[in-house]
Amino acid sequence: MFAHWGQETGKRDPGSGEFWTQALYYVEEINKSDYTDWGWSNNAWPNQPGQQYYGRGPMQLSWNYNYGQFSNVFSTSTYNGKLELLKSPGLVAADGYVAMAAGLWFFMTPQDPKPSIHDVMIGNFKPNSIDLANNIKASFATTINIINGGLECGQPGNSKVISRG
Repeated sequence: MFAHWGQETGKRDPGSGEFWTQALYYVEEINKSDYTDWGWSNNAWPNQPGQQYYGRGPMQLSWNYNYGQFSNVFSTSTYNGKLELLKSPGLVAADGYVAMAAGLWFFMTPQDPKPSIHDVMIGNFKPNSIDLANNIKASFATTINIINGGLECGQPGNSKVISRG
């Protein structure tokens, strides 16, 4: 978990000492992109006017569907609890408690069809025949796939992503 937090938020300045000491430096993604999904997830986790769902917090929570799902778990149990962080995604960067809770939530929660990072790390993830055919094993590389999927794993020659089919 801390290795990923260091990778996602590290300063990575050779003049500032060992890289592992520079984790949790950035609370927001440096190269902010438009992480609003207008496909199926917009029906379940509707994008809110004027909001962007780029990476924030130690695991760099990204995309409207992750903000919505985490909000459902984190916010007060109300009918529209999923909207709290969709309306105010900046809370994940502005409030340390929310940021750390989001990081732990992402680490522990399966992202169907992907297992949780925690399950991979403790050996609970058992690759199925499709995973094995795509050379996906219970490894640290698989946890990177869970976090960034096609953004890091979709490069030419490395387009395999976890499938639970």
